[in-house]
Amino acid sequence: MEITAEIVRELLDYDPDTGIFTWRVRGREWFSCEKSWRLWNSRYSGKRAGSVSAGKTGYKRRYIDIFSIPRLEHILAWMWMTDSPVPDQIDHDNRDGTDNRWANLRESDPSRNSRNLSMMSNNKSGVTGVIWHKRAKKWMASASWKGKSIYLGLFEEIDEAAMAVLEFRAANGFHKGHGLELAHYHAAPQPGGGREP
Repeated sequence: MEITAEIVRELLDYDPDTGIFTWRVRGREWFSCEKSWRLWNSRYSGKRAGSVSAGKTGYKRRYIDIFSIPRLEHILAWMWMTDSPVPDQIDHDNRDGTDNRWANLRESDPSRNSRNLSMMSNNKSGVTGVIWHKRAKKWMASASWKGKSIYLGLFEEIDEAAMAVLEFRAANGFHKGHGLELAHYHAAPQPGGGREP
């Protein structure tokens, strides 16, 4: 069954300030028998919907099963809040895929999304875009831009290299928090529950 904004609003309540979805009392027409209807409502209505799942990279997102299909919670939030089509991508402003507060979601595309990433887990310098160049014995600054690596120079001090990277990002519309901290991959999962049977 196709999911529409009307169906999302009929099945779920959404609190834009907290980003939390809860199951609404479901009408009898959604069930094949009265017993299933009563059982579902007594077990799930009023409870938090969804659960957290991590992808191959460890990036965590929240999903809600509707009609036995896992749906990304941030897409459901977009549908619940607007009547406009779901954009190609929805970016989490704070880079936490489990934080679906309305203020944390923004329409995006691959280019814009790539300018709001967390620091990579294999970063050794502590500064995204800065590595130690062994041969030159200096800090090398670079940035990823439109699928290419842009060389920004070699520097004696790590702070100088970091400044070159920050200036490049500021001039090219990167999010102010891009690459400044590790991803939230190691945070404890948020309590789930209320997944649809």
